[in-house]
Amino acid sequence: MADGAGWDGPGPDELTPCAALELAPSLAELEAEARAAAAADPIARHDLAYLRPDLVAGAALTRANLAEQEAEATRTLTQDELISYIAIVEAEKQRLGLETLAETLDVIDPLFARRAPDGVTTAPAAFAEPEDRGTATLSALGELEYVDDLIRPGRIVVVAAEEGAGKSYAIGGELAVRVAVAGGSFAGTWPVRQTGPVLYMSEMHADDDFGREATVLTSLGLDRSALAGCYYRLSLMTAAGGRPPLTVPEWRTSITDWLRGHRALLLIIDTATGATQVDPWGRDIQAVYAGLRVMLAEYPDLAITLLIHLKKPQGRGERRISDVLGEWGRWCDVVILMENDGNGFTRARLTVRKRVRRERRIVVTKAGGLLIDPQDLDEAKGTKVPAENVIAAVLAKPGMTYVELGAALGVSKATASNYVKALGDRLDTVKGTARSGPGARVRVYAIAESPNIAEQARFGDPSAMGAAMEGERSPNAESPYIDRRSASAIPRPARSPAGDGSAELVDLPLEEDYPRSAWDPHAGEDDLGAERPLAEADAGGAT
Repeated sequence: MADGAGWDGPGPDELTPCAALELAPSLAELEAEARAAAAADPIARHDLAYLRPDLVAGAALTRANLAEQEAEATRTLTQDELISYIAIVEAEKQRLGLETLAETLDVIDPLFARRAPDGVTTAPAAFAEPEDRGTATLSALGELEYVDDLIRPGRIVVVAAEEGAGKSYAIGGELAVRVAVAGGSFAGTWPVRQTGPVLYMSEMHADDDFGREATVLTSLGLDRSALAGCYYRLSLMTAAGGRPPLTVPEWRTSITDWLRGHRALLLIIDTATGATQVDPWGRDIQAVYAGLRVMLAEYPDLAITLLIHLKKPQGRGERRISDVLGEWGRWCDVVILMENDGNGFTRARLTVRKRVRRERRIVVTKAGGLLIDPQDLDEAKGTKVPAENVIAAVLAKPGMTYVELGAALGVSKATASNYVKALGDRLDTVKGTARSGPGARVRVYAIAESPNIAEQARFGDPSAMGAAMEGERSPNAESPYIDRRSASAIPRPARSPAGDGSAELVDLPLEEDYPRSAWDPHAGEDDLGAERPLAEADAGGAT
């Protein structure tokens, strides 16, 4: 039959697998050879120390099993088996409309599939063709969100948290229960749009998870019976027979079928590090994500959330995606960074990054297993007064002090000073003008866009700006702008010979004719010994 099907037998000098196994040295012979090598080689002696009796026995059993499997696969068929096999091939030949048994065998049992090693095929691969995006349409799940701007089907979310930040309570507790049955808003910020079954894989003891669930249910006003058929738990450490489950293809296929059969929306893995136990860099972590993407391709309704740890803090700066261990934060869709706020454990910071409509940072209070009282840090740190309003206030009253500007804007003196500094070249500060009197206060002016604007505004400019100014003030009125070149013409306070801080006003046309400390608020910064007596005199009244 083999010759009729076109199969080739072993060559004249080629051994069958069974014959090769019979001629191969036994384990006892190999061990004796290894010990002889170890006697002369320290490295071999070190390696031999790892060959424990149980490992040798296990290798012997594996060798025997392989030999038995090979013998069964290559033995000659019995007469009954041969008749049955030929009948099957003949039936397939008739069904497929082929002429010979050899052609039929090439279809139903291709030669390359029998001879290639496990997992290797020489058949042409059916590669996907590029898609014309001009004819593309949104998938049936394209607009669906389980949690607004956070959890979506077919996406992977990584929650990276510091030790003790409360990630299991936040994700395995509040988020999981809200998606499963409770609804509402996670952390008071992200509304749940659709509820459905959730599977939570935990590396904690089941009794500890029971207590956490009870706390969250009490805070949400629910009884444990509300979780029936909606919230499931699976021990991470025993899910795949003691192996890291996400690295076992058979387990991934099995759990995907279970999730599909239960119409689950969310799979939470706490922690992904324990579920993989691989190097978080390079090919190993990429293989983990490839397996997760296959799960999502087989069940597109599923969303996956992975819990991992953050690196230890390297200072007091804000947490970044680069603080996520390894490459966990590179291949996912959304990253949530979670850390304790300050030195206590009652508040936490959550930062959401990557593929969301709005990246945000909030601070929440941890209470009763929930995250409550959210405060948006980006809104809190936003500028309360627009830059144009600051400039408008200075234009309305040129030469304002920081105190006066703060009063006009409704902010403190320090905040007004920061606004002025932030505007850079659009505003200028002059210390000790004629208006300041004793004390040499800093006053703020708007800067002209060109050297001529200040003079045009002072004497009546026919441009639109000048025309507008003419309706409010006389041509010779003080301009709201100050040109840097004319700053030296502003009257400066003279120092009394006594050096007691008192001053009288004099009008000096050039800054070079008067000590620098009288007109430059930064005098002496480049030369600490320069004009020290005048600086000491200024200290008596400067603010």
